[in-house]
Amino acid sequence: MLHEILRPVQRRLWLASMIRGVSTGLLIGAILALWVAIARTAFFPSMHWAWPLSIVVAGGVVGWVTGMLGRFNEQSAARLIDEHYGLKDRSITSLQFDRERNLHSDPVRELQLAEADQQLHRVNPVECVPITAPRHARWIAGLVIATTLLLIIGNRNVPTLEAKPILPLAQQQSFDLRETMLEDLEEMAEEQEDPELEALIEELSEKLDEMESDALDEADLLATLSEMEQSLAEARESLKLEMTDTMLKALAAAMKPSDAMNQAAKALEAEQYDEASEQLGAVDPSQMGDKQRRAVADNLKKMLSKLKPAQQGQLSNSISELAEGLDSKNMSQCKKCLSKLASECKQQGQRKKIGNCMSCQLNRLSQCKSECRGQCQSDSVAKSDSPSQMAGRGASGQPLGDQATKI
Repeated sequence: MLHEILRPVQRRLWLASMIRGVSTGLLIGAILALWVAIARTAFFPSMHWAWPLSIVVAGGVVGWVTGMLGRFNEQSAARLIDEHYGLKDRSITSLQFDRERNLHSDPVRELQLAEADQQLHRVNPVECVPITAPRHARWIAGLVIATTLLLIIGNRNVPTLEAKPILPLAQQQSFDLRETMLEDLEEMAEEQEDPELEALIEELSEKLDEMESDALDEADLLATLSEMEQSLAEARESLKLEMTDTMLKALAAAMKPSDAMNQAAKALEAEQYDEASEQLGAVDPSQMGDKQRRAVADNLKKMLSKLKPAQQGQLSNSISELAEGLDSKNMSQCKKCLSKLASECKQQGQRKKIGNCMSCQLNRLSQCKSECRGQCQSDSVAKSDSPSQMAGRGASGQPLGDQATKI
């Protein structure tokens, strides 16, 4: 019976503890939020308006958790009942006797327990632990209202940044790139009949269409130009021009011992690939002496042994077949391999033209980005009366001079 009476009082003590915790947490949070709102209005106008209000909520949550963690046992409830009803520790004593009932069987204690039960029948948990509205409610409401007003005032003072329409600039850049970059690439595609180049032209054309959109802003324009740069750079890199140049120069060095291949070797060293293609096609391997043939074959084998995995491909296969043909005196195989190498040289010459064209377009895109940045940025530069290591590096937009500072 005693435990059933104490249990509701325990629950109300716990509930009251949570309410006090929430009230105290909201009050502390509201005070901090007001200070943050004042600092935002005075010093940090770019701070998001939700931060001060989130501090109030966070304070309430922390207070609620703190109050919820409070533990109220039966002894706390019994002490509260004794104080409220003036029972002179009867509840606490009865609780102690009840716990020791199994150890001590005393008739006097049983009478005291029976008498305490009669007294405790009139215990009302609601009267013992009254739960009312938080005493800080008015202060909390006032602080939150003041914080909200400060946030509203601060938002009115924050200048709104609107994206400057740059459609005329974008349209001019798009027109210039169509007349230069796209036209050059299209002419190159017609000469080379390269499907990859045609796909690149289509991609760049779509990007130029995006530059003429009405919703374009400065960030979008620069991003589109950067994407075009990346596409061109990746396409040029896929040609592997530098790696092929290195391999063909190594091939030229390997062919030098042969008089029949000497002219082709010189053309390869000078990167005159059309000339090298003709010279390789005109080489007659049957006119080579055994000594020169073996020297070229050994050089080619040494060259192949030094190639990296990334350099393995059709060119290295043709060189390997040529080395085998020279080593076995298979003149028909040598002639066939020389024709393949001539074709590889011709293709490299075409790829070099495409690569050079792409390099020019990359320079054009870089220049376009510089012009866009220059026209989109503000011409005004704030002046300061304080010394700085950056002094004199700004551009005032007044070439004839402006008012001097105290510096």
